[in-house]
Formats: sequence, C-alpha cells, structure tokens
Amino acid sequence: TKSIEWMYEREWRILELSTEPANYTFPPDKLTGLILGYRMERKARDEVLELVAEGAPGLRIYESLPNDQEYKMRLNPLD
Repeated sequence: TKSIEWMYEREWRILELSTEPANYTFPPDKLTGLILGYRMERKARDEVLELVAEGAPGLRIYESLPNDQEYKMRLNPLD
C-alpha cells in the first residue's frame, strides 16, 4: 500500500497472487527503470537482478531506502 501523499507518482506495480513462480516480459522500450523494494528478500533481489541482466541489460535499477528527514523513500541508483 502507499500513502495518498505519493499519489502524484505514476508507477505501475505488479502483484503476484499465485504461489507459483511467474516471469513477465515487457518490451524494453516501455520500461524506464526498476525499483527494488526496501524490504525485498535478498534471494528475490538477486533473482530479479539476474533476469534484468539477461533480458534488459541497460535498464536503470534503483533500490528504495528510507529518507531520514521526511516521510518518503529515496531512490539509490545501482551501478
């Protein structure tokens, strides 16, 4: 869930309700970046990074981290 304060963000989220693993394919020109969640498990994070390296090697990847000054997250680019 998100606070209404972040309503201005025009983001899309994918929520998998199945317990079975699934892969999603997107046209590379439709993705502008990928944000890894702050509480994402390490194993899942590593798997996502591996898939991106194979399927969209130039995609910008960020990790979300808490902002110490405000009620919001900051995005840290991964190199």
